[in-house]
This record gives sequence, structure tokens and C-alpha cells, in this order.
Amino acid sequence: MFMLKNKIVWLILLLAGVILVHNILTYPPKGGFDYVRRTTYSRIISQEFRFPTYEETSEVYDAPAFYFLSGLMARGIAAISHSEFLDALAHVRFLTAILGLVSFYLWYKIFNHLYPKNKFGSVFFILFLASVPVFYRVGAMIVSELLTCFNTALTFYYFICHFLTKPSYKKSVILSLLISFGLLTRISFFAIALAIFIGILIWFGAKKKWWLAVKLLSVIALIILILTGWFYLGRHQGKLLNFGIVKELYDQVPDHEPIRLDFYYDIPFKLMINYPIRPYLSYPSYLLPIYYSDFWGDYWNYFPQRRFGPDEFQTAKVKRQVYSEARRKYLAWQVQVNLIPTLIMIAGFSYFFFTRLRSLIKRKADVKTISEFILALAVIFIWGSLVAIVTKYPGGEGDWIKAPYSLLIVPIYIYSTSVFLFTWLKKYPIVYWSTLVILLFSIMNNFIFSWF
Repeated sequence: MFMLKNKIVWLILLLAGVILVHNILTYPPKGGFDYVRRTTYSRIISQEFRFPTYEETSEVYDAPAFYFLSGLMARGIAAISHSEFLDALAHVRFLTAILGLVSFYLWYKIFNHLYPKNKFGSVFFILFLASVPVFYRVGAMIVSELLTCFNTALTFYYFICHFLTKPSYKKSVILSLLISFGLLTRISFFAIALAIFIGILIWFGAKKKWWLAVKLLSVIALIILILTGWFYLGRHQGKLLNFGIVKELYDQVPDHEPIRLDFYYDIPFKLMINYPIRPYLSYPSYLLPIYYSDFWGDYWNYFPQRRFGPDEFQTAKVKRQVYSEARRKYLAWQVQVNLIPTLIMIAGFSYFFFTRLRSLIKRKADVKTISEFILALAVIFIWGSLVAIVTKYPGGEGDWIKAPYSLLIVPIYIYSTSVFLFTWLKKYPIVYWSTLVILLFSIMNNFIFSWF
């Protein structure tokens, strides 16, 4: 049984790897999010060893690790292959794809660690996780999201599977290094750091070892401050919401569109399931419909698959609001077929969060409860930061509502759903098997959609 399970897991990873490699080979790298701004950042920081100015690229607000490391790698590839820097930079996508696959495996190890007896549950979890289309969309682009996803998986894996088993100063140093690298890759990693800090407080608080918690947290905080303070407190001066071109354009407009209350909760349902592509859910924009449409489909029209003809991609690249009727219908099908799975995921996360919170209130602070509670907190913190950004910069198309920006917590969506399915719903066989069939159909459909 153990050997069979391992073979299935490797087959799932092989399938995901084939899709990622195919998409990298067929997707033009210049078609990705903010291609010019991101590649300019990589070129300047890796060749001139300085941060670009705001006039050179508005991506200067972003943490530098991905741009610096990808630029250095591109320089090495260019030197070996005698190619141009931008052509070499496109090959970095193969490395980020590998990191994406390692992320899947690390999350699988976390699930296995907390549920060692649930063999089928862990296999279903990695299958479900590997089917989410947004991974394959960003995997084809020169972006930092898969590196951030890897940092998140590695940090949570170390914290849950190693640190919490027997905390020590040595492990605190290693944990702080992982968090620091995550913060130097993506500003959203603050959500992960905060969740882990809370987890440490709960763990030692339950054991009445507050002084030890303070000492370990002080060590972690000091190392993080030393390694990342120069960027966030020095370069950014603590102003973490001054985001690039969005702020620049926003400041140029004297009269801003006031924030609408219905922006946060309204769902024009018929419009969403029939026209889940820009600009139909923009002007005015809607938070949840845009996120939902971009999570399962391609709201911003950066991933027009080749199955719609050779002109579909080029047309979309010239004008993102242009697409064929066939593709519009396909995107509509994509969000329709994932509607019930989304409701299951929402129910699963709600069950996941409130049951763990109730256990902590009842002082049942074991490793599993604390681990899963901080995973839920990370989701809440990321969504809180998203709401803060779109509230600070209201109006427009809703440019900040992109599912890839929250890629680091997508595994937690799938994790909580899998736990919900195999711990609570399994008590009700009819509901359990019906739910499993629906999710398996969705998984198969999403693998097909993810093929560029």
C-alpha cells in the first residue's frame, strides 16, 4: 500500500511537471504580467547591482530576492549559451517550475505529518492541489509567485514538522532565516511571519513557558530585522502600501472614485458565470467575482490557450479586452463547473478555522491544532492585506484583484477542504461520495484547462 501510494504521488507530480514544461515551451514569455517592468528590475539589479529608479520601473516597491537571483541566473545562462539576457531570463521559468513541484510535495509532507493514517486523504490532497489552474498560468510567466509559494511551503514545513516537535535556539535561527528570505521575496510574506509568531506564542503559552517564548521570538525577530530591515524600514521607511504604478497613477487623479460598500460583497451572479473576463466585472469593479473568475479561469486575459487558434494570444497581447466568443464560452464553462467545488471549499475552510479556534479556546493546544490554526490565520491575514490595498486604492478595473497574488495560500484552501472531506463529511457516506465525485470531475476539468 505504501509503495502504491508513493507511485501515485510521483505520477501526479509527473503530470504537473509535464503541464508546466509544456506551458513554458509554448507560452511566449513576453505575454506575462508586467513583463517589461519585471525584467527591467531583474536586469538592473543583477547587472548594475543597484535598485532601479521609479522612472526605470514602477516595480521598485517589490522585494528584490527573486529579481536579483533570477537576473544572476540569466547572466550565467547567457554567458554559457551566448544568448541575450532576456532570452536567458525566460529559461529561469524552468527553475521556478521545479520549485512549484517541490512546493506541492512539501505540502503533501505536511498533510502526511498531521494525518499519518489518512493515506487516501493525502493522495487526494496533492491531486487536488496540483490541478489548480493558477499554478500553471504563473508557471509560464517570469514572475516571483512560484518562488514565494515554495518559500511558504518550506517555512510551514519546517515550522510544523521540525520546530514544533522540539523548539530550540538553533531551530529558531533556521526558522528566522527562512522567514527572512520569504520577506525578501514578497511583501505578502508578512502574513506568514505573523501567523508563525502567533503559533509560537500559543504553543509556549499552553505550556506556561512565556519567558522561553519571549526569548525565542526575540532571537527570531532580531535576525529578521537585521536581514530585512534595510529594505522595509530603510528603503521603504515602513510605508508598506505604497505600491508602484498604482500609487503613481492614483496620485495623479485629483478626484478619486469613492469606495463603494457593495464592492466588497456584491456578486452579479449571471454576469460572473457568463462573462468572467475583463471588462465585464470592472467599471464598477467587484472584489469577489473578479477574484473567483481569475482563480479558476483567466479574468485578465493573459492566458489565451493555443486551442483557440494562433491569433488568440497575439490579439489579447495587443488589447486585453479582445477575445473570441469561443474562449468567452470556455471561460464561462470553467467558472460554472467550479462553482460547487468553491462552495465546498468555503464550507471546508469555515469548518477548519472555527473547529481549531474552538479547540484552542478549550485549551486543546496540540501540534495539529496549532499548526492548522496558524494556516487558517495566514489565509485571513492575506485576505486582510488584499482588502487593505483595494481600499487604499479604490476605483479603476480592480487591477490588484489577481488570484496569483494570493498563490502562497492556495494550498491552504485545498488543505482545509481535504481535511473537511476526510474527517467530517466522511461520516455521511452519501454526502461524502457525492462531494468526492464532484471534486474529481472538477480536478479532471482543471487539468485540461491548464494546458496552454
